[in-house]
Amino acid sequence: MSTLLTYISVNDGKIKRSSLEVLSRCNELAEASGQSSAALVVDANAEQYVDQLKNYGVSTVYLI
Repeated sequence: MSTLLTYISVNDGKIKRSSLEVLSRCNELAEASGQSSAALVVDANAEQYVDQLKNYGVSTVYLI
């Protein structure tokens, strides 16, 4: 099974809207093709975004 990975951009402590839009589209594509969706957050406080990203339907969140 393949995974679609979306890079999540953070600015001033908030996830950028454009990242959430791309994530939503990747989730749609993943569901339509039988793949899973994952997100990657690169931030000093990356763990604070996990719950918000889970609400967008991502199955896995990678934190760096």
